[in-house]
Amino acid sequence: MPKTIMTAEHGQFPCGGRGRGLAFFAALLLPFLAAGPASSQSTHSFNSGMDCNGVWKLPDTGQTSCYDDNTGLPIACPAPDAVLAQDGSYSSPVNQPSYTLNGDGTVTDNVTGLMWVSDAGTTSYSWAAALAYCSGTASGNLNYGSGYAGYTDWRVPNVLEGESLLRYVPGAAPFIDTTAFPNTQATNKYYWTSTTVAATPANAWVVEFKIGSILESAGKTASHYVRCVRGGRR
Repeated sequence: MPKTIMTAEHGQFPCGGRGRGLAFFAALLLPFLAAGPASSQSTHSFNSGMDCNGVWKLPDTGQTSCYDDNTGLPIACPAPDAVLAQDGSYSSPVNQPSYTLNGDGTVTDNVTGLMWVSDAGTTSYSWAAALAYCSGTASGNLNYGSGYAGYTDWRVPNVLEGESLLRYVPGAAPFIDTTAFPNTQATNKYYWTSTTVAATPANAWVVEFKIGSILESAGKTASHYVRCVRGGRR
């Protein structure tokens, strides 16, 4: 039976409510991402993570504390929309990270609706090999035959999707939900995204969970891990 991991009260994004959708994050990262036609933008294909305007949601960071800008020590969070309001000032329950373990080696993000391979293992790939592993139909690839867990639309996540798995709460690495994503590597280990770095097209963006960030790879021939995903594309 599927098991749901709810890290905070989880609810649907109401019409007119506040939240951070793909459009918000795309605007922040647009100067750094490879340009592409508007029709190629990722859109949500699952009802659980789409707001009333059809915007694909990203989960909250999970950060509920605020910090002094000089000492780094915790402080009382300013009120939302105050001049010095921080991330922790906006801890809405409606898009807190929440996952369902499907019992077949996959996990569903209840906020975005994306389905992920839960344990990505420790096999490393070049960028091209990672694309082939997730999206290919040859033997040994996830879309071979009836597909991994019965699905044949696996792919490498884009940088926004990969970033959505990061957790920004105090604790030890890896900064990801380790119940939903066991065996995630952290020390000097990176996970490919399908997104090319616009300024240096020989590189691609990678996600690292040691401190929780996205970085530019040292070339697409470098060897990194990959966690495949499905959904979110039309």
